[in-house]
Amino acid sequence: MEACIPVIFITGPSGVGKSTLLRQAINFNWPSQLKVLIPKKYTTRDLREGEQDFELEKINADKFRDLKQSFLVHYESYGKFYGLEAETFAKPDFSKIYIQALPTGMALEAKKKLAAPWKVYICRLEAKPEEIRRRLIERGDEITLRQMVDRAKGASKPKNGEGIDFILSTSIDPKELVAVLKDRIFS
Repeated sequence: MEACIPVIFITGPSGVGKSTLLRQAINFNWPSQLKVLIPKKYTTRDLREGEQDFELEKINADKFRDLKQSFLVHYESYGKFYGLEAETFAKPDFSKIYIQALPTGMALEAKKKLAAPWKVYICRLEAKPEEIRRRLIERGDEITLRQMVDRAKGASKPKNGEGIDFILSTSIDPKELVAVLKDRIFS
């Protein structure tokens, strides 16, 4: 079997637990002593507490346009822009496992662009709507009525789960969730 570098893109609606999963994944005991590398991501939206720890940087729209050509993929959602830098993927490191949270469309586009030695997995997180609502309220998120309606309809979810490798529920302990993810990838 040819050696590959695992890339995991975590997707799901806001408040589902993507950042919580990333926090757990950073210090998880991955196989073959792999260490987590979080590719740099840019956005024009305000950052929530702790997001800078996941290589997320807020920039203004002008700087985003200037950097657009240096992104592997970029995406717009509700008037806010997101871009995943390509430079991280220019120098493959077989001692790392690459993990980042991305909007679903951006993750699907990145998966199409990354070929060997990369092995891309898209993991969609799901939770009960009332759990997501509780988390959004707890962290003080301000989302528009349109965003609430879209999320309730599953707007960020691809039809028939196309391109999604795993769908995991965040109803279990985050450490267990990372263990399930590891088992799905390395077994």
